Amino acid sequence: MNISSVLRTVMLAAVLASPAFADASDKIGISDMAGRKVSLPSQVTKIVAVTGTLRLAVYLGCVDMIAGIENLEIRYPADISRPYSLALKGTAEKLPVIGEGGAGKLLDMERLLAARPDIVFTTDPHIAETIQRSTGMPAVVVSYGQSSMLEKKDLISSLHLMGRILKKEKRAREIEEFINAFEKDIAKRIKDIPDKSKPRVYVGGVAYYGSHGITSTEVFYPPFHWLQVRNVADEINRAGSAFIEKEKLLYWNPDVIFIDTGGLSLIQNDYLKNREFYRKLRAVKEGRVYSLLPYTYYFTNVETALANTYAVGKELHPSRFKDIDPLKKADEIFSFFTGVNALEELKQSDGYGLVRFSEDGLKIVRTPE
Repeated sequence: MNISSVLRTVMLAAVLASPAFADASDKIGISDMAGRKVSLPSQVTKIVAVTGTLRLAVYLGCVDMIAGIENLEIRYPADISRPYSLALKGTAEKLPVIGEGGAGKLLDMERLLAARPDIVFTTDPHIAETIQRSTGMPAVVVSYGQSSMLEKKDLISSLHLMGRILKKEKRAREIEEFINAFEKDIAKRIKDIPDKSKPRVYVGGVAYYGSHGITSTEVFYPPFHWLQVRNVADEINRAGSAFIEKEKLLYWNPDVIFIDTGGLSLIQNDYLKNREFYRKLRAVKEGRVYSLLPYTYYFTNVETALANTYAVGKELHPSRFKDIDPLKKADEIFSFFTGVNALEELKQSDGYGLVRFSEDGLKIVRTPE
């Protein structure tokens, strides 16, 4: 047996002998979002949250419970593209790294054992099974949604499940109530807008396992869905990320285009090489292209989806959203979800502005109030 195997065996024995695992009477049984039956310690004080679940732990106010972190969360600096990361400044860098992080990448089980969490959260059932089989630690699967990058039902169920496990039930209810109030506010603002007044819209540059250009979009994009506008990509009729041909975008020729700034640099480079393509688009010719904050970055930025809805509404129906300053509204939403005031970071971002196409490239001009 090599040194690595010996270390794994010794550490596994230590973990299995710890108080969290020793007394079967001190357990609770749950069914996770993958339908798996999992036995957990009734008292959880240390957690590891991987594959996009760290965001949900931040939403629930559990930063002080995090025992280990994926290197991805440190390698990419905290910024507005991952609002939850702002709440981890000064903390993430001090935590032990338990794996690289990212799509399809397993954790380092020996480092995970060394971190000694009571429970691990993940969005990947395969990773959950591997963790339990390799370490004996309970692993719970939560979800943002199966068919789309954001499904409210799965998100809320996941938050309530985590809330029950982490004794954060009140906070989970607060988040559900906040989202419900947001939906009611948007519905009230768009009430009775005639269909003929609803422009045909498109969002490009949406990230999906990495950054992509103008042909990367989202079918049933939540901000468009909440605002009941006509997303030209919805004709694909398959929720979630979609990649289209440029000719398809020319065929649709939407009235308004929004650019997710997660893909802005790629769109900029493409424009410099293919100016004629962009100049054929009605939205470009008429000056109706706008920037939005990144919707996805290691799963969905829920707070950004809500904030983007107000920004889109402001551009499409200014009279209905005349009281809204998109940056201040985003800061209000981000502060609720993460506990961090992000107004200065928002002001420095490329989000929420008019995208101008010139010979030199793209320029974001902040929309005047």
